Amino acid sequence: GGKGRDVSEGGGVQWVDVRLAQLLLQFGHREQALAALHEALRLAQQNDDPACLAHGLLWLAHAQDGCGADVWGRLAPAGQREGEAAERRESAQAALLERCLSRAQELGLRDLAALASASLALRASLEAGVAPEAPLPGAASAG
Repeated sequence: GGKGRDVSEGGGVQWVDVRLAQLLLQFGHREQALAALHEALRLAQQNDDPACLAHGLLWLAHAQDGCGADVWGRLAPAGQREGEAAERRESAQAALLERCLSRAQELGLRDLAALASASLALRASLEAGVAPEAPLPGAASAG
């Protein structure tokens, strides 16, 4: 298997699916990106590739947020939320980010852990009504 394999080492269809999802998000094809991410996660589990699984969780949370490639941890404005359904969805996204952070820390993937942590912090600040002054550095090219 690809145990501990990093993105820079290439290898594995699961990594191709993660990169494809990133590209699809950049072009606004969210549903196709979600499908590619689900396939990447399935293959990462099947091929025992925990690093790919951790990266896939981050991108899955990002894609489920309904955004393109430049918004991390964004919450819809209060007037656009759909009540309990939106709260459950946001809770699920936060759970994905927490799982990503935990896995990244276990695997020693510091950059990924930092990005997941920053995304969680941004979500928390937005929930508290504090808007960030600038976008997260490198958010558009994360991976």
